[in-house]
Parts: sequence; structure tokens; C-alpha cells
Amino acid sequence: GDYTLQRAGTKPSKLSLAPPPAPIRLKDGAWTLAFMPGRDAPKEAMELERLAFWTDLGDEAVLHYSGTAKYRTAFDVPHHLVAQADLRHELNLGSVEPMARVRLNGTDLGLLWKPPFAVDVTGILRAGRNELEVDVTNLWNNRLLGELNYPDGFPGKGEKEFKAESSMPKKITLERKIQPSGLAGPVQVESSRRVPLDP
Repeated sequence: GDYTLQRAGTKPSKLSLAPPPAPIRLKDGAWTLAFMPGRDAPKEAMELERLAFWTDLGDEAVLHYSGTAKYRTAFDVPHHLVAQADLRHELNLGSVEPMARVRLNGTDLGLLWKPPFAVDVTGILRAGRNELEVDVTNLWNNRLLGELNYPDGFPGKGEKEFKAESSMPKKITLERKIQPSGLAGPVQVESSRRVPLDP
């Protein structure tokens, strides 16, 4: 749109700006989710039909998984998007519980631990294929609840691979609720236009 910038003691400056590109939303069906070995997950990795918290996937062993799980996908970016030098690109993860470490095209973009779960990817985003990894780490709460609910092993899983312990076992009771864990999105690349202003 058209804008007028008024600074104190100067004449107004008029700006005419083109709209930024529409966000690129990453597809639901292109994600894999991998778990740490030896934590009683039903398998080391699974394909996801939709991006979701792992606590919503309907498997008791996954529901009570505590540790780090890796969400992985690949997505394409058109050349004209990264070719525009005046654009700034941000990766927005949407809904995350409770924290996530992001890697795009092999570059570690740091730990995101509070909303908004978004990080600048300008200069890292590339034309063509992009590889995204999101490591989500949760707390012991869900696993300790699993120990109380299934002391002999999770349904269909057999004997447990390891036993989780807490220094405060009496404070973890069956009345405690499962804490949502994972990445639910929507994950998208959002672009904004940087506008130089005359001094």
C-alpha cells in the first residue's frame, strides 16, 4: 500500500510498497518422527500423516515417551523468493511443547523455548530443496506417569527397556495430567519486505 512517513522537523516522505509474498506452509504428510533408542518407543521412527504432538498419536508407549524426538521434513522454495534482496525470511514453527532446537540445511539455528517459536532464516533458506530438522525435548512427567500406569511394560511392547526414576516420586501421582509434547505446527516460512528509509 501507500504510506506517509512524518519525522519531526522534516517534510513527509511517501512510500509505495508491494505486498510481501504469501507464506509457504509445509505439508502435513511429508514428516517423519524419530525417537531416542532405548526409551520404549514402539519403533525408532514413524511417518506422520499429519504434523502433531507425539502425545496425540494414540500409542501408549509414545504417549509416555520422555526425551528428545526429531521431526524431519524437506520442502521446496521457488528461486524468485530467495532472489529478492529486500526480503527477510522467518521460519515459524507454530505450536511447540515445550522447547525445540531447529536446524535448516545443516545450520543450527538455536533453541526456541518460548512463543513465538520463530527464527530468522534469511541467508540460510535456499532456492530448491530445503532440509528441516526440529528436535523437541520434553520433561520426565509423562514417563513417570507411564511407570505408574504400566509398571510391567507398555501394551504391545513387552518388558521395559529402562526404568525412569525421580528424586520426588511421591509427588508424581496418577492424578497428574499428561503434558502435551512435540511439534503441532502449522510450520511455515513467512517473508517480510525490508524498506530503506531516507535519512
